[in-house]
Amino acid sequence: MFFALRDELKPMLALAGPMILAEVGWMMMGIVDTTDSNSTYRHQLEGLRVWLATAPISRSSRATRTSS
Repeated sequence: MFFALRDELKPMLALAGPMILAEVGWMMMGIVDTTDSNSTYRHQLEGLRVWLATAPISRSSRATRTSS
């Protein structure tokens, strides 16, 4: 059984290797985006926070709020 697994391991890693590297790349891009947005785009996030705080309430949410 061990020999059969060992015989199939090399072709399986040949197929899975590029997919593993691509997934690790995606994870690293997420880490870089998170750390970069934490320092570089702080003023943009502050502007978004102000916009969300002053955004008008839609009619549907206003109607449900007054009816209850």
